[in-house]
Amino acid sequence: MLSKKQLKPSITVCGFEAEIDGKKKVKGIVKEAKQAAKEYDEAIQQGHGAYLLEEELQDIFQCSIGNITAGQTIAIRITYVTELKHDTESENLVPDVVSYTYKTDYYLKLAITCGMTSVIQSIESPFHHISVELNIDSNPNVSKVTLAEQITYLEKDFILVVKSLGLDQPR
Repeated sequence: MLSKKQLKPSITVCGFEAEIDGKKKVKGIVKEAKQAAKEYDEAIQQGHGAYLLEEELQDIFQCSIGNITAGQTIAIRITYVTELKHDTESENLVPDVVSYTYKTDYYLKLAITCGMTSVIQSIESPFHHISVELNIDSNPNVSKVTLAEQITYLEKDFILVVKSLGLDQPR
C-alpha cells in the first residue's frame, strides 16, 4: 500500500512491490494516508503480512513491514522517476536522532539505472562506496549504480554526483 500524503512535482512513484521468499509478489496501491495507515493496522491485527510506503519528506520514504515470520525473506522494490538535481542544487538534510542495531541479518540493496541526455563521464557518491557500470547495452548515456558494501541503513543521505557532457547546454 502506498500512502498518498503530498506528492511533490520532483518525484513520481511508479511502483511499489514486496516479494515474499522469492515467490509471492504483493503490489502496492496508492491511497490517502489515513486510509492506507488504517488498512495497514487492520492487516497487522488480523495477523496478515502488511506493507506501507509513505513519503516522509520530499524524496524520502519510510517503508513499514509487519508480521514477518522467522526465516522469511522480504524484498521491497520501489520504482520512481525523478529529475536529477544539479550538484549546486543539492541540499543535505539534517538527520533525526535515530538509534540502529548493528546485529542484523538483512541488508540494504540499491540498484539505480541512470539515463542522461549525453555521454556519462563519471558517477560518484561522496558518502557511500558504490560500484558503477558505464555504457549499459553499448549506450554511453546509460549507467548502473549499486552499493559496493553491505549496510543495513543509510547513516547519511545517499547522493550521486553524475558528470555528463553538455550539462551546461540548453535542452
